[in-house]
Amino acid sequence: MSTQTLTRSGTLLPQVNLLPPEIFERRRMRRYQYGMAAAVVAAAGVVGVVYESGQSAVTTARTQLAAAQAQQQHLSHQRASYASVTAVEGQLDATRAMAVQALGQEVHWSNYLNALSTSTPKSVWVTNLSIAQNSATTSGAPAGAAVPAAPGGAGIATVTFGGVALTHNNVADWLDALGKVRGYSNASFSTSAESLLNGHTVVNFASTVTVTDAAYYKGRLAALGGSS
Repeated sequence: MSTQTLTRSGTLLPQVNLLPPEIFERRRMRRYQYGMAAAVVAAAGVVGVVYESGQSAVTTARTQLAAAQAQQQHLSHQRASYASVTAVEGQLDATRAMAVQALGQEVHWSNYLNALSTSTPKSVWVTNLSIAQNSATTSGAPAGAAVPAAPGGAGIATVTFGGVALTHNNVADWLDALGKVRGYSNASFSTSAESLLNGHTVVNFASTVTVTDAAYYKGRLAALGGSS
């Protein structure tokens, strides 16, 4: 037991603690245990919150990983489907190379005649043409070999046209049209003379154009980006 002194209304009164010391210590120990239990419960709550947050992050990461793996698998399937396209492109390139080797020195005159039919001015009529191929560019050349242009800018051939136009200006228009055809250069006229045709004045002309190596089949392939 212990004796304490309290102040109440300015009067000192004695206070006596009648609890045995062991009971007092037991109560104090119980309060301490209660406090420790509360602390443990609070810590468990904090751990639970952290655990739930971690589990949510893990679930999100797993979902993202599964989506990425599915996308990768989809792209792999797409790449496999394009393998046949790559093989076809390879076959096309090989076929094109064979065509260039076999027809590289060939001039498709039918294409040029068609181009002339669409580009000739309306007031000009072609009555005849002749083609003189330059033997210096083709003689003794094996198939598929590179053939140099003739020296002096002579080209691989010369085309001579004869025709009729309504006016001299129409002849100039004709020469301009020739200059726009791929593989043609140095378009010029040798004669341009007026004459009467069924009572109307017309212009008879003769013109020539040089055919360059761009007219070769391989030159056309290059101009069309590799297509035939």
